Amino acid sequence: MCGGEIAADDPLVESALWELSGKLQNASAGGHHKALTGPIEFFGTQMVPPFLTTKPLQACKLLGVVTTAAVLFGIVFEIVPTESITVLFFVPVVAFVFAVVITAETVLAGYHVVQNGTSFAERFSRDPLYGVVRIGEFLFALLAVGAVGVILVLLPDGPMAGPGALGLFYILVGLSLLILFGSLVRSITEYVRLRRGKST
Repeated sequence: MCGGEIAADDPLVESALWELSGKLQNASAGGHHKALTGPIEFFGTQMVPPFLTTKPLQACKLLGVVTTAAVLFGIVFEIVPTESITVLFFVPVVAFVFAVVITAETVLAGYHVVQNGTSFAERFSRDPLYGVVRIGEFLFALLAVGAVGVILVLLPDGPMAGPGALGLFYILVGLSLLILFGSLVRSITEYVRLRRGKST
């Protein structure tokens, strides 16, 4: 140092400058890392995984219910053209597919319970509300399919009159809505359980 001036090549000055530079870089990197990882941690680890990837079957059932409800809404308010018989029976056909899926899913779940060595009562006692929802979904599907089978057996031979055919159609739609309602409740329940971090 000379004349009150600080020499740039002074070892003490260089050491202080390096230390200050390192602190600034660390502070900058830490703040930048926090700014970047904060949202990632919030949207990645703190939020539940997407419903579609975690519960694909229930997500597809929920999408099917919403789509069917939209089609039914369009039919009722004459937004969707109903000249084709396929459009009129869209809801019953979708409900029948749902009934098959629900039955297969219930049988598979029962098989897994037996394979794991746990009783149905024990599984039910873990989450009674969820058990009621699953049993209800299956019973709605079973009741609707059974009712359709009884109706088909009791139908008279030969062509039906207009009012009779219309009444039969309304009955089929009503039974279909029963199946779809059970699936809707099940899908919403699965979503709520996922949000709460519960496993099936």
